[in-house]
This record gives sequence, structure tokens and C-alpha cells, in this order.
Amino acid sequence: MTGERNFRDSKKHLCFKPFANSWVALHPQPKGIIQFVGSFFIFGSLPTVFYNPLLRSLYNQGYTIIAYPCSVIPPIIWRLRLVDHWQASIRLLTEEYALKQELVAYILKQGDEDLLELYLNQSNYFWLGHSLGCKYISILEIISSNWENIEDHLVRCGFKPEDIEIIKAEVKTLESERIASNNRLNRFLSNKGRQTSFTSKRGIIDQPSIFIAPEIYGTRNRSGSTIPGLDIFPTGEETLCLINKTTDYFNLTALIEFERDEISYDDVKALKAELETRTDRLIYQKFPGCDLKIKQLSSIFSHLQPTGKVVKPLANCIDKIFHELRQRASSTYQF
Repeated sequence: MTGERNFRDSKKHLCFKPFANSWVALHPQPKGIIQFVGSFFIFGSLPTVFYNPLLRSLYNQGYTIIAYPCSVIPPIIWRLRLVDHWQASIRLLTEEYALKQELVAYILKQGDEDLLELYLNQSNYFWLGHSLGCKYISILEIISSNWENIEDHLVRCGFKPEDIEIIKAEVKTLESERIASNNRLNRFLSNKGRQTSFTSKRGIIDQPSIFIAPEIYGTRNRSGSTIPGLDIFPTGEETLCLINKTTDYFNLTALIEFERDEISYDDVKALKAELETRTDRLIYQKFPGCDLKIKQLSSIFSHLQPTGKVVKPLANCIDKIFHELRQRASSTYQF
């Protein structure tokens, strides 16, 4: 950065800057904002390190990049010995609320008001997930519905009454935080003499998403956690059921998978079967995987291809898909 006013990155000097608890690379002329959520453990906790080539390629395609670091160990309900993916997903949205206010304040401070409307428009934000990150985004899609529908889906999917009460409290708190965040941002804009007003929608309504090698249900219907002695909440079967019941959503979701990736094979198969019933044409792309002598290694390295160095074809595909999903959204929804 050569000056305080010149806050935006260049293609030669991509630099992630801290906003709230995340990392942001601001494009000089963004056509959209990609919000990225990575895989499990250290991959997702250090996304700007392990996914740097992919995020750099997407930046060079014309996107501002928001990289959300996930905890190495997600929230755990110790008394129930559960890894709480539901709470981890909700934290993404509360982080987005905090980040957006800091981002708008930073843009105004630098005097770059030509970009203000772009960052205030929710339809300019896209979600990109890899592996476990796709599960977090799928939960955000599920809680984008109103509570009456969510509660009905939880009951029909066999959630325990005590779990439903916990989820109800979390969703209610999240909605209160969304409204409070809107009010804080609008007061800030008003104090800065701006006539622009900001109103966010529940969850990730109207925001396209791409799932890369999703690990949502658990390969071959695993319901346990990768952390020994702990289960996950919601389980793979519960998550699949909720996605299947949430029929009014996931219409702006696309899938990318890799050959020989057995980690996400069952997830892609189940998602394709369900999402093909939602839209006229599900956007789906398959890339070649890694062909190694040991089958298990082929699966692992294929699954982790987004963390590799040769990612330009993948980035080009993501750019093309987001363009198509955005067109689909603009023709379907009124922003």
C-alpha cells in the first residue's frame, strides 16, 4: 500500500487485511464479493495460507475476497459431547455483520464512495465453500427461512424438543443481531451525512453459493465427528433431511466435484439428486482428480485440490458459475 488513500490491492500486490476476525482483499474494481469458507481443521482456520493460489486467482478475476477463518476445533457442547456445526454456522453470519460495518467505515474513511453502494447491496455477495465449509453454508441457507418453517422442518426431521428450543433461541438471537446491525450501520451512515440506507435480509437470501467437494452428510453416511469421542450436530442424516425439507431454498446453489474424491462422493450424489428437483438446470461441474498408486491417497489429494497451486481452471469455472447464478438471481428475485 503506497498511501493511506490508496487502500485497494493491485494484482501484483495482493494483501489480505484484517476486518473484524476475518481477512479481506479489496479489489480496485470489484464485480462482486466472494465470501469463502474452507475445509476442516488447519485448512479452514488458515484460509489465506492454504487457499492462497485459489483466492488470488479469484481476486484476479475481479472479486473482493472475504476469507472467514474457521476454528481448528469448532464449538463443542461438552455435556453432550457434540461438535456444534450449527453454532459454527451462526458465527459466520454474526461475523459478517461486524465485518460489513468495519468495511463500510474503512471505505468512507478512504474517500472511495463510488464503491459504497456495491458493498451495501446484499446481492453482490456470494458464498464459496470447500469440504466442511459447504455444510456451514448449507445451514445458513436452511436458517434463511422463517422460524415457523424451520421449526416444522426440525420436527419432521426428528430433532429432539430440547434441541429445537436451543436452535430457536440461537435463531432468535441471530435475528435480533441482524436488526441491531442494520440500525448501527444506518446510524453510522447518517452520522457521516450519507442518505443511503442499508437493510439486510435473513440469512443468505438472494446470495448465490458454490459447493466445492462438499463434506456435508459424511461420506458413506458417517454421523460421527473426526474428533475422537465426539459426535456432530446436526448429524449427516439430519442435515440431509433439512436440506430436502427446505424446498424454497438452495435454488442458487451450484456443485463442483473432483474425480476419485471418495470423501465427498456420497455428498455430491445426494445433493445432485435433491437439487436437480429445485431448478430447471442444476449447475454442476466435474474436474479431473489425482491418479496415484494408492487409492486412498488419490481420494485425499483429489479432495484437497482447491488447496493446490494449479487452480486457474477452477477459478475460471467459479467465475463463470457465479456469473450465471447472478443472472438467474436477478431474473428470479427483486433486489
